[in-house]
Amino acid sequence: DDKAGTLFPCNVVVQKRGEGAVEVSAVNPLGMLKAVEHPDVQAMAEEASQKMEAVIRSLKTPVLTA
Repeated sequence: DDKAGTLFPCNVVVQKRGEGAVEVSAVNPLGMLKAVEHPDVQAMAEEASQKMEAVIRSLKTPVLTA
């Protein structure tokens, strides 16, 4: 479905957390779309999740939470 992307919760929040520090928060698309039982949506969610994790890991001193 060409509108499946509208289901993806790919919001990212960046907040200042003190002198020279920021916090980046994002929702894991895979976790949010577990209830959708469509193979194409699950494949896109997996890819989006991997890309989001790669971006967060590329940040200086990342802290990943479930």
